[in-house]
Amino acid sequence: MSFDVIAATCTALRKGLGVPSSSAVPATRPKRFTTVERTGGGYSRGKDEPNLAVQVWAETETEAYTLALMAREVLINMRETFPNVCSCSVGGIYSFPDPDSGSQRYQLDFYAVTRP
Repeated sequence: MSFDVIAATCTALRKGLGVPSSSAVPATRPKRFTTVERTGGGYSRGKDEPNLAVQVWAETETEAYTLALMAREVLINMRETFPNVCSCSVGGIYSFPDPDSGSQRYQLDFYAVTRP
């Protein structure tokens, strides 16, 4: 079975931040949570190179940014906690308010190399 990088990233964020994390916005939104989606990347036999968008949601801009900084540390350390993660990096953190709900959120560009 292939390594599920989205599930692993959600698990790392849940444990590291103490907030819900999933691949979709929950129907009932908590005050703080994260979402993870794959936005690209390549795959070859024995190696996956996912690009993930990690979104951090909170009630205020300051709280969302603080949580994003904490998320960056969790993501960078995934190589230490998941044996299938060979390398990982965060390419950026930027403000990304949700236009539909008005919720504050930040997005991190997360890049990894994993073994399937």
